[in-house]
Amino acid sequence: MYLSDLEMFVASIAIVPLFRLISASVSSPVSGLPPVSALDAIIFDLDGTILDTAEELCGAIAVARNTILPDLPPLSGAAILADHPRLFGGTLEEFHETLIPPSHHDYDRFVQLFLDAVKIAPPSPAFSDVVPALARLRSSHPTLKFGVATTKPTKAAEGDLKARSVPASLRGYFSHVQGTDSGMSAKPAPDVILASAAGLGVDPSRAIYIGDTQRDHLAAKRAGCAYSVLVRRGDEGNEDRLGAEVLVRSFLEIEEKCKN
Repeated sequence: MYLSDLEMFVASIAIVPLFRLISASVSSPVSGLPPVSALDAIIFDLDGTILDTAEELCGAIAVARNTILPDLPPLSGAAILADHPRLFGGTLEEFHETLIPPSHHDYDRFVQLFLDAVKIAPPSPAFSDVVPALARLRSSHPTLKFGVATTKPTKAAEGDLKARSVPASLRGYFSHVQGTDSGMSAKPAPDVILASAAGLGVDPSRAIYIGDTQRDHLAAKRAGCAYSVLVRRGDEGNEDRLGAEVLVRSFLEIEEKCKN
């Protein structure tokens, strides 16, 4: 990973109970959406959507914060997000600005401490529903393309999809993996989704984007996607879609919930 890309690294850190802190409203149903059979592609976010990276990324942020501020009581990653829910889905720079007082600001050191912690953390696993759902969609829709659009740099995303902690078959489902590389703006800007669609050879209007944060929905809307899907595993009582047109609790619900 290159230092010029590091501000893009932290994308969608999903701590399920935080959805209740962000919003308790219920979105109105949306009808008239094109079904999966009418699409050319499904583009997915990575962290918190395909990979369960919460422990890895939140823990690394906590290590960086605690190292820079050794005189303060240490915080866990979950505690940091519970205390600062607006950081949900934020960038590494936003975490630094919020957690580190101006007298101790040192973004380069914060980044390096974060990276050092990530390097020694166990690789993040894929959510258990991902590969079965992709296999089912591929069987039902052989021409449907799958892509990834993530805030991580492309090199980091490729490494995560090939890690020993994920099924060996996972990377093969994606025709294109696109990270937010140098010169691209991070979500909610549409850059990475547009680049992923271009890599797949599809028009964004004939693709949907599946993610786990409001930033994902905003990026999909700005990219001109047909619609966006919010995946929220667990947290059964919360029906708010954070602006997305469709809410699923599992990838296995994608085709069913995207019929109307």
